[in-house]
Amino acid sequence: MAEINADHAYVFNGDTFLDLEVASVEAQWLTNQRPIIIGRQVDDAHRYGSLTVHDGLVTGFLEKGLRGPALINAGCYVLPRAQLDLFNPGQPFSLEQDFLIPLVRREKVDLFVTEGQFIDIGIPDDFQRAQSLLDSVYR
Repeated sequence: MAEINADHAYVFNGDTFLDLEVASVEAQWLTNQRPIIIGRQVDDAHRYGSLTVHDGLVTGFLEKGLRGPALINAGCYVLPRAQLDLFNPGQPFSLEQDFLIPLVRREKVDLFVTEGQFIDIGIPDDFQRAQSLLDSVYR
């Protein structure tokens, strides 16, 4: 397991490509010093879980299946270092179900809405789209 020396860490879902505005996220972290969930506006949210938000704070999560435009969970989180100590190494858990849902219920969690490229590569069509995009960028 890697050692984290900073006061916060970025956690990414492994099946997502996200071109994140890191400097802006860092500025938000420095201002508020509390957890951040990265959101992304999409035209059709039926494949994704959506976020509920109030005054710039994430207040809850809606299950997949909502049709139409919505703000979704983009699969990236900035967490204070101390919160990572709550995870039991080697024990399976769901970051969203076991950690994030209780987190937004008990404390303030900031929202950062990214405008960057977002691809959930969990289905074959988007996996191929990610392959083409990454091939063109890193060729």
